[in-house]
Amino acid sequence: MTYESNVTDVVSGINKKVTDIIVKGGKADRAQKEIAITLTAKNANRVFKDGINVNGVQIGQYSTKPTLIGASSFVYKKGVAAAFTKEKRKNSEWVTIKKRKLMVLKGGYKEIRNLDGFHTDKVILHRTGKMFKEFKTEPKNADWVIGFPKQYQSGLSYRAMIDNFEKKYNGLIWGVSKKEEEIVRKIVQKNINLA
Repeated sequence: MTYESNVTDVVSGINKKVTDIIVKGGKADRAQKEIAITLTAKNANRVFKDGINVNGVQIGQYSTKPTLIGASSFVYKKGVAAAFTKEKRKNSEWVTIKKRKLMVLKGGYKEIRNLDGFHTDKVILHRTGKMFKEFKTEPKNADWVIGFPKQYQSGLSYRAMIDNFEKKYNGLIWGVSKKEEEIVRKIVQKNINLA
């Protein structure tokens, strides 16, 4: 009895289809673009709307550690008005730093968000909207880049900003979750079938 296999032909055929998709233009560009746009949308919803990290759990909780505040601590004027009522100004502790008087807010950053009218039950990295607007997909050479192409805050690069958030909240925030991996597999499979 002899044994014959077409495994080499099958593997060669698969490799050709994958190469056609990944290396050659046309369908590859569409597949890469579809994956990039899909991952950008999924990350944006997961992080900026649902407050979920890559591992599928809440990013974290906001700090309630007392913090120093001034009018610029708030996004909205209603937050400033709520924080600096006559009674609160009278009964709060004040600190002067570089000739600037700041009030101690006992509820910490969580209270700042509350006074500004934002959700405080879980960390959702969407307060001013700046980070959300800067999170995008852009073509770069023959690839697609997902992330923060511009510098963000305090002159930090986007990588430093991401590292700061992920260190603060003890986990990977941006990236590809297990659910998102499965979506990418389906996109790749769809494009292999079309090749």
